[in-house]
Amino acid sequence: MFGTLKRIKKAIRERELPWMRILVIAVGLLWLHSAVDKLLDPEYIGGFAGTMSFFALQNPSQLYADFLTGFVVPNAATFAWAIVIGELLVALSLVFGGLTRIGAVGGILLSVNFFFAAGHLSPSTWSLNLLFIAAQVVFLLSREAKVLSVDQLIQAKLTKRFKASKKKALEMFLGAPASSVAAK
Repeated sequence: MFGTLKRIKKAIRERELPWMRILVIAVGLLWLHSAVDKLLDPEYIGGFAGTMSFFALQNPSQLYADFLTGFVVPNAATFAWAIVIGELLVALSLVFGGLTRIGAVGGILLSVNFFFAAGHLSPSTWSLNLLFIAAQVVFLLSREAKVLSVDQLIQAKLTKRFKASKKKALEMFLGAPASSVAAK
């Protein structure tokens, strides 16, 4: 913990900020804002079926419109809660950097569904979801997204205990390069 704080202070002092990690945290905070906004809205759960029906009305994808009206609307409360919980889990994963790759995949899935459900309503909804998808694909593939994260701390601890063959698997799962973690 204190080693991480020292590295952050050194990075700030030497103007070598982990920009990718800052972007990951920013996107995570946007997910958190979205989830909290839904939790604080007393009409979110009750109005979810109506919102999904509205999204389906002029949806250019008949397949997705049918999915909304035939499956989501009849199970509206379940889907409403699943979205809030999903947004919270993605937010926590990205902000703290714990299981960042899984959080990025969850964010991609949410963004793809939001894109197909409501992307046709406005250019900002369409473009924002595409931007989120692109950013989260980068987080999924980037080692830099895991710098100063829980993933990196876990990997540093576990790398010392595993044989070489398992270290590579750990690196693939958590995403933080084992060599740079161990060196710091």
